[in-house]
This record gives sequence, C-alpha cells and structure tokens, in this order.
Amino acid sequence: VPTHWEVLPNRSTFCEVINCGHSKQQMLSVTIAQGVIRQKDLLEERSKKDGSRHDKNTYKLVEPGDIAYNKMRAWQGAIGVSQHRGIVSPAYIVQRPRNAALSPYLHHLLRTRAFAWEAARWSYGITSDMWSLRPEHFKLIYICLPPLHEQIAIARFLDDESAKINESIANARCQTKLLKELRTRLIADVVTGKLDVR
Repeated sequence: VPTHWEVLPNRSTFCEVINCGHSKQQMLSVTIAQGVIRQKDLLEERSKKDGSRHDKNTYKLVEPGDIAYNKMRAWQGAIGVSQHRGIVSPAYIVQRPRNAALSPYLHHLLRTRAFAWEAARWSYGITSDMWSLRPEHFKLIYICLPPLHEQIAIARFLDDESAKINESIANARCQTKLLKELRTRLIADVVTGKLDVR
C-alpha cells in the first residue's frame, strides 16, 4: 500500500442503513457479475421470474451511492455500489459511505478478489454455502483509501478500461454469431450440392 494512502476499518468509512417501508420503489438485485442492478434488467437478461415477496414493506431502501451486499454471497463478490434508488431483500445489508465521493472507487475496491478473501475470512457458517458476512464483521475489515483525487482518477480509469473491454466482448460475440451462421450456410450448401467441393 502506498505510504500516503490511509488503511482504515470499514466502521470508520461506512454506516449501516436500515430504512424500510418503501414498497413502491423498484426492486434491485445484488449480483456476483455486475454488483447492484435493477431486478427487471436481471429478469429480462436471464428469463427468470420475480421471486420476491408480495409484501415488500420490510425490504430495505438503497439510495444511489449506497453499498449493498448479499451477506451469504459477499465472499463470492455479490456486492457493489448502487446507481439506482430502489429496495433490496431484508436479507441484504445496506451500507452508506460516510463520504459520498468515495462511492465510485469503493465499487471497484469491494469487488476485488482481495476484498472477497477478506469477506470469506470474516464470514461465519458451518459450510461455505452457509457463510454469512454480518454487518458487525463487515465493519472490522480494513480497506485502503487513497486521497480523494487519486480515488477519482482510479475509478475513471477503471470505468474507461471496463467500457473498452465490454465493447471488445460484444464485438467478439457478434463475430462468433456471424461465423456460426457462415458455418451453417456452408454445411447446407455442401450437403445440398449448391457448392461443388470436388
């Protein structure tokens, strides 16, 4: 860790938020792959059904910039900063950074393998399927905090690089689809005699 960075326990960086009674807000999901996203986007993407309870008065409100995590899956990376206002299951934990400017950097930091290892170390349960990162143990984990201007630069760099990688992945998927179509057409043309292979 660079000497000018602070290393602080989460209890000095976050405060837990339990704000219920907002049942009309949109549902959010905390995923391993993407962090906090709108549940409707997840359901469309995976053709899943809404498994949430009909009565959502006990669901917790998440504001933009809040951290939400699935306490049973934090050690696998189910954590992130929300860009949306919405509600999450009462089983999830909502933490608010004491300084809102930290949120973009914290999103990347809390989704690293190093944080996942710490989450696993502080989680309790008989087997890994039952490990739970309780709020009181989340507060005991130490994190690295560079000066604010460095946090902004780090978050911007990672956002830009992630966008480039996502674009490359999308292009590769498109090319793969085209190649599969070409292969299918080639097979059809050869077996029907449209293409002479002699």
